[in-house]
Amino acid sequence: MQVRQKSTTLHQAPSSQTIHSKNRMAGIDETQRKSIETILYPEMERIWSNQTFENIFGVEVCCDMLKENVVLPFRFPHLYKKPERAFMLFGAPGSGKSYLLSAAANASGAKLFVFNVWNLQSGILLRGTNSTRDILKSVFKVALDNVPSILCFEDLEVLCSKGEMDAAKKDFISEMHNFLHHDIWDMVVVVGMTQTPWKMDSSLRELFSWCPGSHVDLPDAEARIKALTAMCEKVPHTLQQEHFAVLSSRTTGFTGADLEVLIRSASMAPIRRLRDTSHFKKILVKNENKTNRDHPKDRTFHRSFSKEKQDNFSSNQQMQVEANEKNFNKNETGYVQATKDTCKAFSNLTVNQGNSEGASCGKGNDAMEEKFIACDAEDSGAFPGSIFDLPADKVQVGEMSMQDVEEELIKSRPSLPDEWVEKILLFKSEFCAF
Repeated sequence: MQVRQKSTTLHQAPSSQTIHSKNRMAGIDETQRKSIETILYPEMERIWSNQTFENIFGVEVCCDMLKENVVLPFRFPHLYKKPERAFMLFGAPGSGKSYLLSAAANASGAKLFVFNVWNLQSGILLRGTNSTRDILKSVFKVALDNVPSILCFEDLEVLCSKGEMDAAKKDFISEMHNFLHHDIWDMVVVVGMTQTPWKMDSSLRELFSWCPGSHVDLPDAEARIKALTAMCEKVPHTLQQEHFAVLSSRTTGFTGADLEVLIRSASMAPIRRLRDTSHFKKILVKNENKTNRDHPKDRTFHRSFSKEKQDNFSSNQQMQVEANEKNFNKNETGYVQATKDTCKAFSNLTVNQGNSEGASCGKGNDAMEEKFIACDAEDSGAFPGSIFDLPADKVQVGEMSMQDVEEELIKSRPSLPDEWVEKILLFKSEFCAF
């Protein structure tokens, strides 16, 4: 997936920034500085560039919190005398914490940097005489040099591990105090992220703001319906609204990632049928990509393939596709005979993708194109063959059905154990005022 570049900074950092940050990389050599940037910068490319708050369901309180603490202060700094600089996000794995930060970054025009605390034990970063404090200073400098920015520290509970992380914990607390008490950092927001907040001690908890929007909860029934509906829009399917309500009632305890895995697995069922079938038949479908069919390379790709993916398609793979198409067209008993036998049978076929008018196989019908779908041997116009013998652009994938989703649901379980839910509720009752 191609990722658009982040928008340019909306506001210039204070002029004292340059003087204050000149020596922030002291103690870090060039190789280690590049290692730190290698850890941070790929996260910007990893985060989904088209993510918005409207695409996230069931966590409206979290969205409001991020708008209040990130989007508005960055876009309208004159409205805030002292904006919140550090806050927590905690929730189950796959609950959408990264989606939320991505949406906040896109809405505010900020750059998003994610640093996993486990990297403080990295042998590359810690080689020589450098300390974890030097690494943390460098991480903060990257955020300061790219304002407005969001600096996220993942897996903060690791700092509370006894032994090796004791020094790292002290250095992190020291750097956070420096961050919280200097106005130079007004255009930087630090987000602590954890999946197990009960493992954090008071010295770390007091560095961050804990508000109602800090907890990224599991999606409720209504949110699951919206999420499933949005996920199914990306694949051809025959599901109706009542199907989503049924699936929502059967996926209690699922995280957003669990639902995504469910739909992705179910969407593979039509492809598996194409792989395993021994017979195909011809249909006529609406040609939605006719302008690209004249290019010998483009026509072998599905329209969802980006230009970048097409360029990465190896020459050997391309040659194999073209060879298959050439051999298939030469097969007089296959493609040509099937075309003659099935043209009449499908002359009044209801065209897929919403076109209810009959269509013929005549050359004058520019809006239609021939495709082959999997079928039973007894179907009218069926002929034996394998998907690997067909031209890539002649294969029509079927639609995902409710039965496909139900079959996957039987094999699916919530990834979150019940013990985690109990610990989260206990933690909120003891340490949170919401």
